[in-house]
Amino acid sequence: MPLRWVRPEGRGAGTGDHHCRRHISRSLDESLRTLKNELRKRTALSVGLLGPASKILPAMVERGVQPELIADTSPAESESSPAVDPALLSLVDRGAWNVGAQTTKSPEHSPLVEVTWTAANAADLKRMDSMALERLPAEDEVRRRWLLQAAGCFHRQRPLQRVLGLAPEEFSELMTAFQDAASSGKIQTSASIQWHDPKGEEKTVLLRTC
Repeated sequence: MPLRWVRPEGRGAGTGDHHCRRHISRSLDESLRTLKNELRKRTALSVGLLGPASKILPAMVERGVQPELIADTSPAESESSPAVDPALLSLVDRGAWNVGAQTTKSPEHSPLVEVTWTAANAADLKRMDSMALERLPAEDEVRRRWLLQAAGCFHRQRPLQRVLGLAPEEFSELMTAFQDAASSGKIQTSASIQWHDPKGEEKTVLLRTC
């Protein structure tokens, strides 16, 4: 159950309707109840949970709710609530992967850059996804599974895009691969790639085809 959360003061990225395919919730009880109902029916569902991290994360720890991924998208300079970091670390210790670009506390992972690529059609997006997949380690089950399943979960999303956390060296290799693919015609329509630099400024490169 991927979880994107916001700081108590409301700064940082929340989860909008375009991030989740079917359901947005504002309480942990509602989220769990909705997921349980869909599990009984064996149907796929993404649930976005909005709310203050200082309340949600400790409640998740107490009730044994374990996400696979946690994306801390708050600005690096924002202040932590005393309740947030211990709960976050507890979830990471129990197996969750914190994919926050600047806040990853696990020593075995390099800080990740949140990268978004956008394509004009589904075929080009699939090609770009494949190029990204080729650059992920074989043992990286979480990110590989995300890329393999994202197309089915977000096929109605517009614009057509994918978001993935990449280590700096992975990002550099993928940028080169995208540019080469655009110049050689493997990406057949105009596409783009966006990310945030270390200062937090958004950068965009347009991938122009021949």
